[in-house]
Amino acid sequence: MIPLDAPGSPPQFLQTHSLLFDLWTILILVGPIMGTFFPPETYFGLEGGFMWAILLVISVPALGIGAYQMAKQRNYTHCPLAYAYVVVVIVSTSWAGDPGYSFLRALRLLPLVSYAVIFANAYRMKDFLRLLTIASLVSALASYFVIIFMPALALSTLGGPYEHAMRGALIQKNAAGFCYANGMFFAAFAVVMGAVPRYLAAITAILCFGLLVLASSMTPVVSLVISAMIGLAVLFLTTLNRGQALLIAVTLIMLTTTALLVAINFPDGLAKLIGRDLTLTGRTQIWQAVIVLIKLNPFKGYGYAFWSFDSPQHEFMVRSVGTTMAYAHNSWLDLWLQTGFLGILSIALLTLASLSRAVKILKAHRGEGVLLLSFMLSLLIHSLAETQYNEPGIAGVPWLVWGATIAMVILRRARQKGEPQARYAWSSAAGDLAPA
Repeated sequence: MIPLDAPGSPPQFLQTHSLLFDLWTILILVGPIMGTFFPPETYFGLEGGFMWAILLVISVPALGIGAYQMAKQRNYTHCPLAYAYVVVVIVSTSWAGDPGYSFLRALRLLPLVSYAVIFANAYRMKDFLRLLTIASLVSALASYFVIIFMPALALSTLGGPYEHAMRGALIQKNAAGFCYANGMFFAAFAVVMGAVPRYLAAITAILCFGLLVLASSMTPVVSLVISAMIGLAVLFLTTLNRGQALLIAVTLIMLTTTALLVAINFPDGLAKLIGRDLTLTGRTQIWQAVIVLIKLNPFKGYGYAFWSFDSPQHEFMVRSVGTTMAYAHNSWLDLWLQTGFLGILSIALLTLASLSRAVKILKAHRGEGVLLLSFMLSLLIHSLAETQYNEPGIAGVPWLVWGATIAMVILRRARQKGEPQARYAWSSAAGDLAPA
């Protein structure tokens, strides 16, 4: 937890019960955020609505207590853009195909956004990474338990070429891929920042990697690899003088441009090289049909949880693609389709704010800045091929909100301490700052 003398430290309630609050945080990270054991009715044979009622009864009081206590801080940092997105979503339910059902689905955003803001205020980066690593380990162990003892439930729900893919204890194989790719990311940075012992991080990373392979989900892998490479490049560039950094940056831009030109002019060869078809497993056909619908109603959209109920627009999608689908496989198209222009605008601004703040943090907090920049870039890349900010997939919401909020917290505390905007060396042993 945050030391007692730190600016913006948590109130006495959380200081006195820090262990209890840590355990509650891990429970939330494993459950509603990471999605382990969701949907619970799959495992316990209970009707879904009944289980959701139980979960709300359990989580809302704890959330209320945490939010109330944290709100008593003088320097509590909020995330207005995230709140604006929730408002846009709730308003959009009024013109959805089934407003009542759409509204109930929209309520799922409230605890996730609230948890993310609370955790960003309650924990410093290093402390939160420790809890994220532990939560990832618990989630991975739960998935292996399901795979070993309940293999029928552990299989992917997608069928087709992915019928042998494993979802473990999560709702779907892509969700498992997203969760455990992030788990490897958290474990790696936790070691670098001295948040956990090396053996704990190694065990977590190995278990998450095994589940990532079993899930057969390439999108989060590609997202993390690209974002990690960018993060390492940024870290390297910050050690150079301006002339050296400019030379290498120009070289990287030229190489990237060359790669794009090759992809545009020789798409068949590229597809054969990476072993993927040019439609990205049917995504491009879905995107074309979604764009047609967006052009017909660009400002309002068709209401939150669009894919959950029948409508003429939904029927058009099925006819156009030739099969049923659960989402658009692109967060930005899905945002525009469901919540209209204001929905995509709020998430776009939140993403841009997160990235720009991460770059600012690099000036004085290199370790935290590289972590945030890499993770926010990973979310951005992943969002291009999966739905993660609205129904039916909202797994990216808490991470985006947490990243945006903790970036504001770090910058606010830097201003309070009067830290100079100079370059600092990154202490890999403890994740602290030391003047270069």
